[in-house]
Amino acid sequence: AFAVVRINSPLPVPHLQVQLADSQAIPGSPPALPWPSQGQGAVSVPLLGVAEQSGPEPPVPIASLTKMTTAVVVLSDHPLVVGQPGPAITITTDDVAHYDADLKADESTLPIRVGETLTEQQMLEGLLTQSANDLAYSLAVWDAGSEAAFVTKMNTLARSVGATSSHYVDASGYEPATVSTASDCLRIAAAGMAIPAFKAIVGMATIAFPGMGTLRNIVTEVGVDGIIGVKSGYTSVAGGCMVLASEPVVGGHKVLVLSAVLGQQVPLPIPLAPPKPTRRARSSGPTTTTTTVPLNDRPIANPLQYAGPASLRLRRPSGRMARGGQRPRGGPQAGSGEQLSRRRRAVGPGPVHRRI
Repeated sequence: AFAVVRINSPLPVPHLQVQLADSQAIPGSPPALPWPSQGQGAVSVPLLGVAEQSGPEPPVPIASLTKMTTAVVVLSDHPLVVGQPGPAITITTDDVAHYDADLKADESTLPIRVGETLTEQQMLEGLLTQSANDLAYSLAVWDAGSEAAFVTKMNTLARSVGATSSHYVDASGYEPATVSTASDCLRIAAAGMAIPAFKAIVGMATIAFPGMGTLRNIVTEVGVDGIIGVKSGYTSVAGGCMVLASEPVVGGHKVLVLSAVLGQQVPLPIPLAPPKPTRRARSSGPTTTTTTVPLNDRPIANPLQYAGPASLRLRRPSGRMARGGQRPRGGPQAGSGEQLSRRRRAVGPGPVHRRI
């Protein structure tokens, strides 16, 4: 007997059967993460879909961590090739007026002039490494025509990455109504680190800004102990906030690890010595004293010292930091650069800013 087979007949549709389970339990107990004793903390490994948080996460002010979202929106609308300057942005009268207002409000700024031209790369470097609130506003208006329209884009971006507890009302994070959670901040950071230009900028230890020379990244942990970014923040309302990233090599592959802390409380500044008592002329009444500087206007030395170590400990559960547990040195005080007036820093030390 003979069987006839058509050699040009189509092959049967293959069926794939997965033999591995979706997840696998590994014997042992989970590591005890050194969560901060106050505020919020979170850790994530985006590649593995792993995320842990310290506890309940009500939305809270996040200060300049907001600028991560600002940068992601700008880079989504105006992509940059790493190493390329991108389009030129001309500084307007409105930009400078906003800069002046920020300066008077004691916000973190970089000096700009009407008619000056900065590239998108330079603006983003100033935004992310120097936390310049005036550049956050200028980028928002350049991108969307107004800060309000840009904020709408920020909230849309947050929802798209699952940061549903976040709500933005400004591009810089100065307003306390701009709120998020530690876990949401890591979702935004993961979206940013997936953009090569964003990752390259937050990983810069220094930048060269026109008229200012070389400026060190205010996140002084960058470039030390494997840290490759990303952002810090502080206001008297938000407290110390920090998101850090590293890429340890696991099985021959780099794996992004993110950690965040919010609401790290900063001790009140040391009260200024009151002036010497003065006796009223021609009077035997009691002496009087005056204090001219309100408590909330007194400088706070290095508020980020209360956020950086907490985030570092989450990144490495052992709690060991560089140089035998000491924060890496960088400038007068590690982490203090974010509070220094950029305009005054060019000619010498300036007052410490309370809002970052």
